Amino acid sequence: MDIIFNYDFSLLFSFSSLAAIVVGTIIGTMVGALPGLGPSVGCALLIPFTYNMEPIPAVLLLVSLYMSSQYGGSISSIVLGIPGNPSSVPALLDGHTLAKQGFPGKALGYVLYASTTGGFIGALILMVFTIPLMYITIRFSDPELFLVAVLGLLSIVTLGSEDISKSLVSVTLGLFLTFIGLDVLSGAQRYTFGTVILMDGIAIVPLLTGLFAISEVLNMVSGDLSHKTVDKWENIKVTLPWKEFKSLFKLIFKSSIMGTLFGVIPATGAAAASWFAYSHAKRTSKNPDLFGQGSPEGIAAPESANNASVGGSLVPFLTLGIPGSPTIAVIASALMIHGIQPGPHLLSQNPDLVYSIFWGVLLSVVFMFLVGKYTTTMFASLMAIPSYILVTIVFTISIIGAYAARNSIVDVWIALVAGILGYFMKKLKFSIPAFVLAFVLGRMIERNFRRSLMISQGSYMIFVTRPFALLFLIIIVLMIVSTFWGRKKKAA
Repeated sequence: MDIIFNYDFSLLFSFSSLAAIVVGTIIGTMVGALPGLGPSVGCALLIPFTYNMEPIPAVLLLVSLYMSSQYGGSISSIVLGIPGNPSSVPALLDGHTLAKQGFPGKALGYVLYASTTGGFIGALILMVFTIPLMYITIRFSDPELFLVAVLGLLSIVTLGSEDISKSLVSVTLGLFLTFIGLDVLSGAQRYTFGTVILMDGIAIVPLLTGLFAISEVLNMVSGDLSHKTVDKWENIKVTLPWKEFKSLFKLIFKSSIMGTLFGVIPATGAAAASWFAYSHAKRTSKNPDLFGQGSPEGIAAPESANNASVGGSLVPFLTLGIPGSPTIAVIASALMIHGIQPGPHLLSQNPDLVYSIFWGVLLSVVFMFLVGKYTTTMFASLMAIPSYILVTIVFTISIIGAYAARNSIVDVWIALVAGILGYFMKKLKFSIPAFVLAFVLGRMIERNFRRSLMISQGSYMIFVTRPFALLFLIIIVLMIVSTFWGRKKKAA
């Protein structure tokens, strides 16, 4: 720990490093707020600009973009109902609802303060527990990753619908869509209908855009188009009273820990972290019935988790050279361009770079808060315009975002079909959260389950003979038993 504080802070507070963090934060916020882009695309677009930069400013530029884009993704989710990235979907469920009730500033305030706290806690855990955490997660293999994904899926089944049968139908449909494309192990085509674009499967951006944004357009069109969501401009100001933040701090802290741990485990990522935090918040809340109706807990929990996952995803990258997320893989390529190889020897060979990342993540959280505090009100003002204009804006951005995912008109049709599906799922009270999480985790579940059986030559004992796998299996059983016990007790 003393070594971290003996770091040469002039490297961090040089003009080039500070400029890189500021520019990365501003661009990241904008990239996150634009549907169809996201942190991976944003980092990839900036890589050419890092060629002539020194390694430390270059990596700080990309890391700060990664951090702020997680926050920026929730801006369009709350204001327009369009998820900026998959990890911002859980906050949309309550955040956009609260915004439609006339309080977009308060909803964005919850996001800003939760994201800042989560990012800060994730950065601290990155600095202090990098090596100890890797001693644990390095033992995770396919059986553990499979059970972690199942655990996340089970935790969401009861969300969004009080009818478990409808939630199970939603999960089944979401899992089925993951079968479209090439088989994850054999490469065989499945349900592609001879369409080349579907060989990569259904892209998540057009699917989410349709489910949430276009379905909301259909809902708005069926209502009063002259209606204004916000009549009082003071409700647009992004703020959060200390008393409300204090009441949520315990939940934000727990969610941040969860988000960091999910970030540490490769192939899980911010989306799984935010969903798991959301489901945990509902499960432990004193007012679970308020979730989906503008609950502050439903906004703060996933937002703190997805920003905390940024720090977590850097742990396997800095210690083992394993990218904890697709965005980290892009950042790794930027380092290799500068002749730096991520891996176990990175800390011994480039200690200044590693410690610059540690402190740079913390500093990027500070700038993210400042940028969010003084620019997000501009986005919230969109809620003060009439619905007929807002419908046009949302629909146009949705179509552009769906097309931009893979530059394919097929994705536009996917978004439109998903919009109609989402509209009727809402009307019939099926669980959209369960559907989305099943789609997000589906391939991870299939891939790791099949690999586990290949390793064990078809024996299911691999899930009980490995200590961490057994631990996750016990948690899954306890979760199922507690769910049915709770419902039985409630019915009695």
